Amino acid sequence: MSDSPSVQDPLPAARTTPVVALALLEALRSSDTPEEVLEEEDVQQSLPRRLGLSEVVGTQIRRYRDLKDRKVKLSARELADLFVLVDRRPDAGDVFARAGSWLVRRQLRERRLRRGMARVPLPHALQRHLAFRAARTVARQVNPGADVRIERKPPALVLEGSLPAAAGVPEACRMVRASLATSLSLHGLEATDGGPLHPLCEGRGDSCCLWRPGG
Repeated sequence: MSDSPSVQDPLPAARTTPVVALALLEALRSSDTPEEVLEEEDVQQSLPRRLGLSEVVGTQIRRYRDLKDRKVKLSARELADLFVLVDRRPDAGDVFARAGSWLVRRQLRERRLRRGMARVPLPHALQRHLAFRAARTVARQVNPGADVRIERKPPALVLEGSLPAAAGVPEACRMVRASLATSLSLHGLEATDGGPLHPLCEGRGDSCCLWRPGG
């Protein structure tokens, strides 16, 4: 989380909202917060091992909130460093997924508040388009500088220029997958077994990343 590069700068001119970094650190903190403290647990010994509850993470959360309030963008390099940090954890996939879901929920909540949108029935095709559009926004935030588009038939989200792939952390693609799953659910579309699929991934050597509903 320092300014010294830990990965090669894949997109040196690309920047993104610090909200992505906030989502990752909030997901870390949530994952490391114990539901209850066991009677035999030595809190002084166990809590320091929980990275999400460390003062370092707390300081960074405050920093990213300040950057957000001042509308200061975050470099792709710093975001890539965060991907690397999270990827060291055994529960990295869950942390990335939780962050992606948090990002799309935040976006949709702010959109409804800003536009005063009422919950009215909408055609299925329009609901699906809105769900994909929200996930596309998250994909662009997670992959600054990438080309992200929605394909209609069959419905899919396609991305070229993956930052997780450039950082060597393809697991971070779960942020986009989780955002699409959450967005589909929040738009009243039935979730399929296993959720959205990610059959193509630049991190696995494919020419692009692609996500589509399962089933």
